[in-house]
Amino acid sequence: MAELILLNLAGKILLKLRSSDFQQIGLEWGVTKELRKLEKTISTVRNVLLDAQEQQVSNLAVREWLQWLKDIVYDADNLVDEFATEALRRQVEIHGSILREVRYFFTRSNPFKFRYGMGRKIRDVREKLDEVVEDMRVFQFVVRLVDSPVEKTTRIREETYSFVRSLDVIGRENDKKAIIQLLMDEEDVSIIPIVGLGGLGKTTLAQLVYNDDAFTSQFDEKLWVCISDDFDTSKVIEKILKAKEGVDSNNLGIEQLQSRLRQILANRKFFLVLDDVWNERTL
Repeated sequence: MAELILLNLAGKILLKLRSSDFQQIGLEWGVTKELRKLEKTISTVRNVLLDAQEQQVSNLAVREWLQWLKDIVYDADNLVDEFATEALRRQVEIHGSILREVRYFFTRSNPFKFRYGMGRKIRDVREKLDEVVEDMRVFQFVVRLVDSPVEKTTRIREETYSFVRSLDVIGRENDKKAIIQLLMDEEDVSIIPIVGLGGLGKTTLAQLVYNDDAFTSQFDEKLWVCISDDFDTSKVIEKILKAKEGVDSNNLGIEQLQSRLRQILANRKFFLVLDDVWNERTL
């Protein structure tokens, strides 16, 4: 089971490394070569994990190797998340407009200091992975090619939910407070988007805000709706109504749906989270 988690985590890292955002910022900061080497090494290791999982049952050395690998892959994941956060910060600064609010959620960094530090961190992680690859040759693992998540054209995602154990989440308290402060601003805030690369922790951040009782107690109603598929107005309203009333509204037309929604939300202060929205134009 642990090896399957490691397999999926390595796949998520590859997905991020191959994204256009990473490639662009890697080009701008002169770390493209290091990122490509990191991607290649992680891909190489990922393709032997299935065989390693079988061998570790009877081979203590393989088990120890997998533990060593797991620690380094988690380091790589943290590195990629840090890189993704900086990429998002840059994206927000460039585009502004509808995305301007999220600039408050991420600490500003000195670009030159960040570039130098990130280049060093990438090299450190890659060198550790190179040692892992060198050692794995002793075990003569059978290579079993695993489908890359970036090759799939159909996006299949699990539906998200509102619950989260705040004690299990570390390092997001300031981000949560920043969002709450925006929502409590004197201005009439209608929409606050949280945008970024997949895996950055947007859903977790929304969950933390949603489960802050001191904040949400100021609203008459709070609702959590997972979009996950293509944004369709009728389907979104249906999901909102179901979250509120617990019944399906599939047989209603768009006019009836909107009328019903206005009725239940009229003159009420409500907090609505639309999670997993993939098309920013729908905002």
